[in-house]
Amino acid sequence: RLAAATHLAAPADWRVRSPETIAGVARRGPDTGLVPDRLTLSPSQADAYRSCPRRYALERRLLIDDGGSIHAELGSVVHAVLESVERSAHDRGDDRGSLDAALVDLDARWEPGRFGGGEWARAWRDRAAEILENLYTFWPGSGSLVDVEIPVDLERNEVRWSGRIDRVERTADGLVVVDYKTSRTATSVAEAAVSLQLGFYVLAAEQMLGEPVVGAEFWYPAALLKRGITTRAFDTDRLDEVEEALDTAARGIAQERWDPQPSADCERCSVRWVCPAWPEGQEAFSR
Repeated sequence: RLAAATHLAAPADWRVRSPETIAGVARRGPDTGLVPDRLTLSPSQADAYRSCPRRYALERRLLIDDGGSIHAELGSVVHAVLESVERSAHDRGDDRGSLDAALVDLDARWEPGRFGGGEWARAWRDRAAEILENLYTFWPGSGSLVDVEIPVDLERNEVRWSGRIDRVERTADGLVVVDYKTSRTATSVAEAAVSLQLGFYVLAAEQMLGEPVVGAEFWYPAALLKRGITTRAFDTDRLDEVEEALDTAARGIAQERWDPQPSADCERCSVRWVCPAWPEGQEAFSR
């Protein structure tokens, strides 16, 4: 690195452009101008901002990321299968679809090239099939199906919040909203109890459907227990905490406060190399 810097600084006829024009050398510009006057946000954006404002700005606003992951690809496929199969069940008047229908749909939409082809793709296809088998074998819901993949919106303090609910069921006590998760590791019980995503779904579904929502759950069919799959529930008595957190995130984003927030997540951060909180990122802000 020192040799490269010395070479760049030394007079030379080979240089095609001034080192001052190289990325990371120019004087630092403003951190503002990333958001429009009229904000449209999602609960996942609020979660991302709360986790680290700097990372949110780089990944969500400037679209600097690592291009996604194969795990996200798997989640997209499983969600697409469940949307198709459960939509068909809803149209028939059934409370849920079947494993056979899900596997047929999986094979119809499977694209091996998205998963590396060959043995890699076959392994990922088997994992998707396992997730579906777990879900339909140990189905955790007990209500009647109301609808699937419902787009919802919520207006709060001149900010439009939007999202999509995977599933809504009707129980004897009222409506329950469900969000499928395909990761093997479930969030903690305490974290789920105040989940911004589930809390937003409760608020938005009540407003849109005009009925009380008595529960909201994450389903983790990849996290198999001895007698079922892992689920996590939201505490509807803590809706006020969710509303406050949504408003706080919206204010920070509107005011474009992008301070880095170091945590254990930094080890897996795709934009750490341009984050001023870390030595490797500080080089981009040396002037």
